[in-house]
Amino acid sequence: MTRTILDLLPLPLLIVTGSCPWKNYLSTLSTSARHMKVPIAEGVVATFALDFSLRGLKHITCHIPHPESLFYHKTLQWEQDSMSLALRTDS
Repeated sequence: MTRTILDLLPLPLLIVTGSCPWKNYLSTLSTSARHMKVPIAEGVVATFALDFSLRGLKHITCHIPHPESLFYHKTLQWEQDSMSLALRTDS
């Protein structure tokens, strides 16, 4: 996803699930952007970025952690944690 595409297309609501795309997206936001976190299930937090332009609200972007992100942050119970996060995100 590039900033150019977002500037050309009228996409008022975006959903990003990967950490790398989310970090890259955050680096393109204006200084007037605002962030908020909303718990959507036990242990799952959706992060919203509200990006504003001179004309008002431009994009609302939501980052929801992908269940497989736990694969890269393994714990002793990472398979169980991964399945649990997937079930909580789906519900």
